[in-house]
Amino acid sequence: MIKYILEKAHRRFLLIFVCLLLLVGAGAVIQLNHISSEQENIRSESIELRELDGLLFDIETTLQQVVIQGRGYYIYQEDAVLDSLNAEITELESILEEYRALGSDRKNETLANEIDTFTTQYSEEWIPQVTAQIENGGGEIDAITSGEINEQANSIIDQTTAEYNAIEIDRASANDDYFASTIQANNSILLYFFLILLVLGVSVWTLLYWLTRPLQNLEESADKIEAGETIDLKYTSRKDEMGSLSRTFSQMAASIQSNQEMLTDRNEELEIQQEELESQRERLHQMNEFNSSLSAVSEKKELLNTILAHFQALFPFEKALILTMQPEWMTASLGMTDARVKWITEHIEETPAMITYETKEPHMVKVQADLSEQGLSEDKRDLYELYMPIFSEGEHLIGICCMYRIGRPFSKEEQHTMFGLLSQSKISFERIILHETTEKDSALYQAIIDNVNEGIQFIDEKGKMIHSNSKMDQIAGKSGYQKHQQAPFEKWTTGLLSHVAEEDRSMLEAYFHSYREGEKPNIERVYYHIHDGEEVRVYEVYGEQLFNDGELQGTIFVHRDQTRSYELDKMKSDLVSTVSHELRTPLSSILGFAELMLMKELKPEKQRKYIETIHKEGNRLTHLINDFLDLQRMESGKETYEKERVDAAEIVMNVVHTMEPGQPDHSFIIEDKLHSGKIFADEDKLVQVMTNLISNAVKFSPDGGTVTISMKNYQDNVMVSVADQGLGIPEKELPKLFSKFHRVEGEKRQKIRGTGLGLAVCKKILEDHNGKIMVSSEEGKGSTFTFYLPALDGEELLQYPLSDSTLTALVLEDDRSLGMLLSEELRHAKYEVAFHFNPKAALAAIDNGLKPDVFIVDVMLGDEMDGWTFIKHIKARDELKNIPIIVSSALNEDTEKMQELEVHHYLTKPYPPQKLSQQVRYLLKKTNPAGEIYVPSSEDDA
Repeated sequence: MIKYILEKAHRRFLLIFVCLLLLVGAGAVIQLNHISSEQENIRSESIELRELDGLLFDIETTLQQVVIQGRGYYIYQEDAVLDSLNAEITELESILEEYRALGSDRKNETLANEIDTFTTQYSEEWIPQVTAQIENGGGEIDAITSGEINEQANSIIDQTTAEYNAIEIDRASANDDYFASTIQANNSILLYFFLILLVLGVSVWTLLYWLTRPLQNLEESADKIEAGETIDLKYTSRKDEMGSLSRTFSQMAASIQSNQEMLTDRNEELEIQQEELESQRERLHQMNEFNSSLSAVSEKKELLNTILAHFQALFPFEKALILTMQPEWMTASLGMTDARVKWITEHIEETPAMITYETKEPHMVKVQADLSEQGLSEDKRDLYELYMPIFSEGEHLIGICCMYRIGRPFSKEEQHTMFGLLSQSKISFERIILHETTEKDSALYQAIIDNVNEGIQFIDEKGKMIHSNSKMDQIAGKSGYQKHQQAPFEKWTTGLLSHVAEEDRSMLEAYFHSYREGEKPNIERVYYHIHDGEEVRVYEVYGEQLFNDGELQGTIFVHRDQTRSYELDKMKSDLVSTVSHELRTPLSSILGFAELMLMKELKPEKQRKYIETIHKEGNRLTHLINDFLDLQRMESGKETYEKERVDAAEIVMNVVHTMEPGQPDHSFIIEDKLHSGKIFADEDKLVQVMTNLISNAVKFSPDGGTVTISMKNYQDNVMVSVADQGLGIPEKELPKLFSKFHRVEGEKRQKIRGTGLGLAVCKKILEDHNGKIMVSSEEGKGSTFTFYLPALDGEELLQYPLSDSTLTALVLEDDRSLGMLLSEELRHAKYEVAFHFNPKAALAAIDNGLKPDVFIVDVMLGDEMDGWTFIKHIKARDELKNIPIIVSSALNEDTEKMQELEVHHYLTKPYPPQKLSQQVRYLLKKTNPAGEIYVPSSEDDA
């Protein structure tokens, strides 16, 4: 067994390790068992004391509660207190049983007996005695007895407290013992491990010395072998690996010494190969430098000199010449005179160089050197000339390289290498030619672009400005702009926009931003202004995106001077816009009434009314023409207004009455919610405003529909709004809507004629009247234009709260003056008024959702429909047949109509307007499920 262990070093290590492990394990088990036993005893004692401590605390607390409850029962003599007292006694007895059941030699049996005796006496003697006296209701309870019991209870509580304190002291002592035991155990463990480490260290050091000493001997022997000394290793009888290693090393050393001469020879051969490798490495380095130089050269002459310089370093020679024939003659030489270079250039076809053109291979010629070429040598020497062609990618001869060497020919390897390097150099040569051609073309193109009359700039896909021509520099201003070539987007746009008029900057910047983001804007081209001293220049810019294989490369912006064209177009547009827009409305009224008179047989009074309207519109047309001629004066603030006290409602009704006959596809609703419509204004100008707004509402509702004109008081203003059900306005167009000549573009608006001047005129007129105009619109759902003018009695309106009444009266009256009178009376009576001249328009408004609370209907309304027919339509509708109807007529009673419609009374014109408001108030208060038609009689007027 011992022999088996000694044969291997690791077995010795294993044996020692197992012995140490057993020693450490046995000592650790003994130490831990001792420490655990001692700490377990202390822990058990601590647990027992904690249990005693808890029970004594509970006994003390419960006993105090018994005394307190007894005193309460003694004082208050209540059954609830007695129940609480009995519960506390029961709890005390239970705790006392737990205390006696505890198997501890530290418990106080004397204290337990005293508590038991006190509990028995308290529950069996004192409580029954007190209870009996309470039930008999006789006299005071014996205070002496209760006092003795209290003294006894206090004595027991004091003993319990003393016992509790004693247990606490024992617990603290037990804890101290536990901590002391823990510290002692830790110290013992540390001492034990220190001894183990000491034994382990001594053992490891002994083993390492036993193991490393033979290795040190081997190392010393190896150093001697390396130094060429003879060594003499002693034989070792060790049976383990160290012995085997020593014996093997002795054999190896003998073998090395016997082969040392052979290794020396081999080393000399390796040194020679190393020198050759170094030479090859240097050659490769020079060739790499040659390739790097070719890529860095940018001129043809420099390229030729670079080739010869590197050839001289790689393949030493006496003289050399390299010449190019395309695109022009160019030469470089080493060691040759200019005359000789010139002769060879002129007579190149007579030299052996032309052989290389046919063979496309290097060609070497051997000649005898003359006396000048032999140098100091007296022996005759040979001279070797080498000619190598340089071909382009298309196999065209573009150059020839010639060189000669004295006394040593150019080897095949050198020729092959030089020919390969020349093939590489032709790529650089063609690159330089291409670059020069490109530069010439670029200069030509730049000259062409600079002579173009438009400003041109090119930006890449990231917005960086790559190029611009001289005209662009003139447009943007030479100061600072040229510095922005090759500049980022933010830099060159800032330089350009700084010269642009402020009102055009945001639009132009947005236009550039769209192209920078790779998106083509909806606006094909943009106009902007540049102030050049006192002159204002107008430029047009448009962009074109450049793509390569579907990928965006950049954008070309073209800036064109459109000052002259813009001025001419503006003058023409102003004139055409003024004539076509502002004159159309009164002409439409004139033509409409004239057409009615030509096409229909009208009563004389109707004809006279229409002729008066035509005459009035003709006069108004004359005024409008004069206003158009003075438009510039109005914009400059020099326009004068003939302001007077007017009624806004009357102006609105007059305009609607004038325009309604010429608009058969549209119905008009007037919602009159005014409490006061008096304003101080130029009536003709306000007629112009209303005419423009209503005309626009009709024009931009090509499919017909309802135009609602609402009037009401808002704070101290008169508010008038015109709402249509037409095309609506895109949200982005709203901020520019009141600009001169602005038109909203769109497919549906192409056939709608207009110049965009009307809204600008409206805004100017209202601003000159201290008013304002606003618009709200949703595309496809119509628009609402609202304007505000100061009311004459605006302060009274602010002090007087407006009525919240939602009752509406529909007045159907073709007499404008009477209709105005009736509407004003109803407004003062706090009713909202929907006024109509045309019964069909009134029915259309009802179809669109109008549901009044009362109808006031005239009988004579025109040839198409009279008042009786309108009433029949109302009565035929279930949702309207119960709404009260008041008939107002200038005719005598029609018995047949009265019987058919159950009409009993008429309100005969003329009648006091307040009578109508009284009857309306009466009918709206009266329940009338049958839809009775109230016709006031003449007696009601009294």
